[in-house]
Amino acid sequence: MIRRDQEELRDCLGVALAEGDNALRIAEAAGFLARFEADDPLVLEAVAWREAHGETVADARDGLDPGALVDGLRTGDARRILENLDSVAAALSFLGWTDAHALEFDLARRAVVALPERFAPYAEDAQALLAKAPPLCEDPMRPVWLAVQASQWVLLPAPG
Repeated sequence: MIRRDQEELRDCLGVALAEGDNALRIAEAAGFLARFEADDPLVLEAVAWREAHGETVADARDGLDPGALVDGLRTGDARRILENLDSVAAALSFLGWTDAHALEFDLARRAVVALPERFAPYAEDAQALLAKAPPLCEDPMRPVWLAVQASQWVLLPAPG
């Protein structure tokens, strides 16, 4: 599930900031990079960009709706949906808009808990992500990844 390493994210964010016209791309890359190092100079540059381009950032809100993704967790491609939710969460976290979508991410966590067999195959990936670049405390994907990680233990046979 860790789709990018720190250097790849730095490159992506650097290009996005240089182009300066895609708030969602900047927010996603900055949100992911902040998981590695919140005070990375490029993250700080992205914060300055966010502050200077308030109207562009506000227009990006429409592109960050996790609701449809959450709806697909029960029947869709769980891995792809988790990755897409993670991208949305990273952007929301960077932009400070996590409260507006708390319900959708709580529903995602509940779907993982209710259907551990669907998510157990991704538990090791979630564990690696949580160890290497964990979502920040305010990132709404943190409890979802913790639930995915825990899904492996729910499926263990009962002792005895």
